[in-house]
Amino acid sequence: MSVLGFEYSKFRSVARYLISGSLYVVTGVVQIICMQALMYEGGGGGKHTDFFVAREYRLTSCANLRFRTECCSDRDTFLISIPNYLGNVLVFFAGEPILRLFRNASRDSKEETKPKSLMPKLSMKAIFHPERRKLFITAFNELIAFAVGLLGLSYAGSGLYQIVHSGSTVSTAILTTICLKKRLTIMQWMFVATITIGLVIAAEQPDVPKDSYATVINGVIFTLTSCLFYSLNYVVVEYFLSSSSGESTSFPPPTGPELSLYTHGTCLVVFCIYIGIHTVPNWTQLVTKSIEVHHGNAFRILGLYFGIFASSFLHAIAYYDVIASLGAVHIGIMGAVRSVSVFAASAMFFCELQESQCYSQRKGMVTFIVTSGAVGYSLAGKKLNPQTSNESNL
Repeated sequence: MSVLGFEYSKFRSVARYLISGSLYVVTGVVQIICMQALMYEGGGGGKHTDFFVAREYRLTSCANLRFRTECCSDRDTFLISIPNYLGNVLVFFAGEPILRLFRNASRDSKEETKPKSLMPKLSMKAIFHPERRKLFITAFNELIAFAVGLLGLSYAGSGLYQIVHSGSTVSTAILTTICLKKRLTIMQWMFVATITIGLVIAAEQPDVPKDSYATVINGVIFTLTSCLFYSLNYVVVEYFLSSSSGESTSFPPPTGPELSLYTHGTCLVVFCIYIGIHTVPNWTQLVTKSIEVHHGNAFRILGLYFGIFASSFLHAIAYYDVIASLGAVHIGIMGAVRSVSVFAASAMFFCELQESQCYSQRKGMVTFIVTSGAVGYSLAGKKLNPQTSNESNL
């Protein structure tokens, strides 16, 4: 019976890892694809209209000036930010029951700690405690990273965006070395160089038409800038967590979900204010008219917004469970799998709408180089302690 019990326990552990890992990859892909589809919905509406517009005007990343404003209106309205950050914030308040199910599925997992609850009692005094105010700096980095990343997504397309975004490993490694004085292994630096080579190849884009080359390059630059701020956030979060754990204070150190609440909750408030000041007063021009011009479908648009909300919520849930049970190494590997999946899905669904989304041998090579470098970097650092850093949905 003990042998059978051990085998059953092992089976439950493996099942948990597969479910949480698959959920992390799938929801990450759905999140990016839904965001990209929303941008195309603003640029053409239904499937037949999208193909017509793409063929007649040869739209590549909104390069045609006649349709630049309408095609990329979502990056001006920032309506996408609401379901994205709402899903992340909801994890703090409603994610514990789901995380408890994962923990109960395998008691022999590798969690160092198993908190009874991820939801400490909230109060204004606790939120604005002197030891908590510094956490709001993560919201500043997140705001810039999300806004600039949305520009990169609209210009470069979801496929190229996700591959370039995998290059955040490079900026994170450099910032960690400079700011936190961490030493990377020679193998890690070799994989950082590998990713850099892949990004340089991705930036060249010789197969992109001349009339849209500048647009795609701008998308790559915006995405790299977004990566820089996300990487800065990872370093800041790691610094806060490590410094807080070493201090003897009466106030408990911040948890991952708590950092997520500060970061994503602040971003949600800021974007709501922006939407109330800019988007709502110009709703007819920015939203309604754009949908009418491009024959958009309101129900499909609402469905995509719900898809972003649900995928953001479940993606964060899966992220925290993978970090707790498997560690940061597997997050890096699954991130590479997500990049390849987004690249393939973008080529499948969006090639006729945006030329930079189409598959080519060069893009396939870039995908292989960058993802191999990301996986290698994660495996080379497997002896390092897992770090719990908060993650954004572009």
